[in-house]
Amino acid sequence: MSTRRHFRSSLALLLAGVVGCASAPIKVSPQLPETYQLGETAKGSACGVLIFGLIPAGVNSRTRRAYEAAIDGRGSGLTDVKLSYSWWVIPAVGLLLCTDVEGKVVL
Repeated sequence: MSTRRHFRSSLALLLAGVVGCASAPIKVSPQLPETYQLGETAKGSACGVLIFGLIPAGVNSRTRRAYEAAIDGRGSGLTDVKLSYSWWVIPAVGLLLCTDVEGKVVL
């Protein structure tokens, strides 16, 4: 009986982890107009923490936040976008995951 209870609780924990760590796909950038002017090159970055390597805190939204930081009132979007990712281990806490966005501002 104890083995069955252990199996059920392990399965419930696994399912909760899988379902709880999912996010829906999002559109990061709006559709560009047919004609547009390019402005300066803009950069933005955002980070999130993966606590104990399992619990995401700000991880799923970091690309959107980095994109918004790059635009920051300069224009309506970016084109020729370059993404780069970096991560660092924080002992006894987890992983710090960062995303950098760079591109030409669409005016």
